[in-house]
Order: sequence, then C-alpha cells, then structure tokens
Amino acid sequence: MNIRTNHGRWIKITATLLPAATVILFGLSGGWFHMNSWISGAAIGWVEAALLLFLYRIPFNRKASISLPFRIALGFVTGMYAMIAIIEVICFGYLFKVSGWTYLSIHIITFIVFSMTLGIVSRAGKYAGDQERTENRLLSAKRETTAWITSIRKQILAIPDVPEQEHLLAETKELEESLRYSDPVFIASLSEMNHLIQQKISILEDQVKLIAAVPDHQRKELAQEAVLLVKDTLKTVNERRTAWSQGNTGTT
Repeated sequence: MNIRTNHGRWIKITATLLPAATVILFGLSGGWFHMNSWISGAAIGWVEAALLLFLYRIPFNRKASISLPFRIALGFVTGMYAMIAIIEVICFGYLFKVSGWTYLSIHIITFIVFSMTLGIVSRAGKYAGDQERTENRLLSAKRETTAWITSIRKQILAIPDVPEQEHLLAETKELEESLRYSDPVFIASLSEMNHLIQQKISILEDQVKLIAAVPDHQRKELAQEAVLLVKDTLKTVNERRTAWSQGNTGTT
C-alpha cells in the first residue's frame, strides 16, 4: 500500500512540475516574446497534466468510485483531447501560423469542451458505480435473509414430534421462495418495512427455538403461533412488493 501511495504522490508532483517545465521550454525555444510558443507550451502542458492525473485517478486512487466502462470512457476522452491538442499545436502553431489571441482561443475552447465532457462522464460513472454498489449490497442482504429463513426451516426439521410440522415447513418454504425470487429492489421509503421484516424473522427464530426447548405437550400451541408468525411475515413481504410496484409505476 505504501508503494501504491508513493507512486500516486509522485504522479501528482510530476503532473505539477512537468507541465511547468514544458511551458518554459517551449517559451525559451521560441523566444521570450513569441506568444505562440508560450501558448503551445501551455497546451502541451495541459495535455501532460490531463494524462498524468488520469493515471493517478484510475489505478492509484483507492477512493475512485467509477465503474470500469466509464473509466475506459474517461481514458478515451483524455486521449482524444491529447490528440486534438497536439494536432492544434502542429497545425496552428507551426504549419498555419495564426495570431496569438486566435491561437489561444482555439486551445481554451478545446480545453473547456474537454473539461465539460470529462465532468459529465465522471458524474455519470460515479452515479452508475454507486448504483451498482447499492444493488450488490442489497442483493447480498437479500441472500443473507433468505439463508436466515433456510436456517430456521432446518431448525424446524431438526425438532422431533412437532405438531403441524408439515404446515409450518410449507409456510416457511413459501416465505423463503418469496424472498429469494420476488424480493423487490430497495427504495428509501421502504426502509422501515425492511426493518420490520427483519424483526419478524427474528421473532420467528426465537419462537422455533422455544418450540425446541419446551416439553412435547406445549409444542402444539407454540407451533400454531409460529405458523401465524410466518404468515404475518409473508404478508409484510407481499405488502412491500406491492408498495414498491406502486411506487415504481408512479415514477414511470
């Protein structure tokens, strides 16, 4: 990690010093008072800084939250800017010499277009990356909840002589399948309902543990209560799905 940090630091330092050196070298090569030489140096310096900062931002910045397709797009945009800027330097700075202010305006416009495009792609990439991470986190949470129900069902199977065991297992299986295949995508307004489902599953697990702990003659009533708990949890899951469907329809 220290090597990675040091490389990133050196890239940032180079992105500052190299463009400055390039500007000075171009200025000296064309004479101190030749405006186009300084402009060419500044244009090439911007290109160097853009390329180096791209290299820093993608491989070395651990906080980068842009997904791979957008990283490729950022590289393409940066590469296109570098190519266009170099062509402008060759054409307008040396082959077809234009006035200093016209030459400066061309490079400024090119840089502004590049910056705007880079900003749009960066924001889009960050948004897509955030959405992907949120989706992965929620899918992981859904898998954990489904595995929780599976564990409860196995606990029921392990209890001998449970009254209404088949009924309880069938209801638990239905809840498990509903969570596995029909769990809706999370939206902020349903966070309380998600928490409520977690609470009900926890209560159900405690109920199953209680069934296993009590004498046989007390299990029937507790098993019936467990069936009602499963049905109530399944009802909440279905209500959440309905609420999500209505909210999703309202936004389209």
